[in-house]
Amino acid sequence: MALSDAVKELDELLRNHASGESIEKLYARILAPLKGYVELFFDMEHRPSYRLIESLLYRSSYYKRHLQSVAFGLLSKVDERPFVQCAYIRH
Repeated sequence: MALSDAVKELDELLRNHASGESIEKLYARILAPLKGYVELFFDMEHRPSYRLIESLLYRSSYYKRHLQSVAFGLLSKVDERPFVQCAYIRH
C-alpha cells in the first residue's frame, strides 16, 4: 500500500508542476517507498513524467514472486480482453 500511495503522490506532484522549470528539485519530494526506483523526465509534450525502474523493483522487498502468474487462452478477437485497448487502422 505504501508503494501505491507513493505513486499516487508522485502523479499529483508532477501534475501540479506546470512551471516549466527543472524537475531536478522534485527528486527531494519523492516519498521514501519510491526513492531510488524512479526517474523523472519531460515527455514529448514537455510535461513532467516518470518511469519506474522495473529491474530495481524486482530486486526490492516490493517484489513478491509468489504473487506472479501467467494465463494462457485462445481468443477469437484481441479486443475481447477488457484490460487491452485496441485501435484498428484501416488502409
